[in-house]
Amino acid sequence: MNEVAGASNVRAAFPAHPGKDVIFDNGTTVISLKKSRRKRHDAIVITFDPMMALDISKPAFGEAFLSEAGFDLITVQKRRENWYQDVSDSDIAAITNAHRLNYGRVFTYGSSMGAYAALYFARSLNATALAYSPRDPTYYRYAGDLAFTKRFNMTHRSLREVGDSSTRHLVIFDPLNNIDGPYFKQEVAPVFKAAIFGKLRYTAHPSIYALHEARLIKDMALEFFGNKFPNMRNIALATHTTRTYLTSLAAACDKRHPHWASSIRSKILPSS
Repeated sequence: MNEVAGASNVRAAFPAHPGKDVIFDNGTTVISLKKSRRKRHDAIVITFDPMMALDISKPAFGEAFLSEAGFDLITVQKRRENWYQDVSDSDIAAITNAHRLNYGRVFTYGSSMGAYAALYFARSLNATALAYSPRDPTYYRYAGDLAFTKRFNMTHRSLREVGDSSTRHLVIFDPLNNIDGPYFKQEVAPVFKAAIFGKLRYTAHPSIYALHEARLIKDMALEFFGNKFPNMRNIALATHTTRTYLTSLAAACDKRHPHWASSIRSKILPSS
């Protein structure tokens, strides 16, 4: 958790998003408190940015609609990709302790890299996670990308060591994805035994893209953070008309059923 060399210069060049109070900044990871002007809930949501979100002057993952809906937030962002390895579970608990303990309920929220963090830190934060397509870089080996797997120094403990088996987290993912499927089976399912698993076939990675196309992200999150589990059957059906779903389904049909694949693609981009 120590500050890295040159951290003060980095902070000056890339200040945090306005309207938030920075409570931790080591030059890479930035943790901020965002109070909603329309506070309506005795709950706080801790959000984790996904991969490629490296500009902390921009709103964090889910920040805009959650704040508008009346939730106070703790946002966890980063200036470079490191899978949040510079902050341990005990670190983040200590950093946020004075803020999250004022609320009756605590949630963590993220997609892909952010979903991994939402699950990894949930127990130390006494939180319930909403996680879309969690994965960590070691699982890129399933896609044959060994170079990517070796790029990051994974200092965190395994999910098996930090996860809990009694909390009803909600984990959304595509079980047919060549990385997310194995990750779920080997790392998530054996640990988070009380979680609800929303298996959205052909929604690719991350599944949140298909949910965005179906205009479901906001309603799903607000239901969950309001202590109501979304109807996953209805959600799955709603994704079936999205570009992401149809593209993935067509790709799956290419080898054995090329005519089906062609027909499916015609629904995405009709022939001229």
